[in-house]
Amino acid sequence: MSLRALAEELGVTTNHVDGLGQAQVASDEALLAILRALGIDIDNPEQAASILEQRSQSARDAARVMPPCVAICADADDSHLLVHGGPDAYFRATLCLEDG
Repeated sequence: MSLRALAEELGVTTNHVDGLGQAQVASDEALLAILRALGIDIDNPEQAASILEQRSQSARDAARVMPPCVAICADADDSHLLVHGGPDAYFRATLCLEDG
């Protein structure tokens, strides 16, 4: 459970419903590979609980620059996206709509 909690805290989806309507759950091996790719020093699922405990609230907040999903009405007069960064952070973004 801690492995999934750690993955989800870092924005990794641990399950989904496929195109055939079947529930799919990511394997521990897949989650470990993804966490390592994200820079987490983890070798086995048992380490997840201690890694999760070591992460402070500020580290968790800093790890998420933007929300995972934002919905904005197309006819909105004023739309804003909240981006979290440190005092010296600078962001430049381009928004591309699905229709190009």
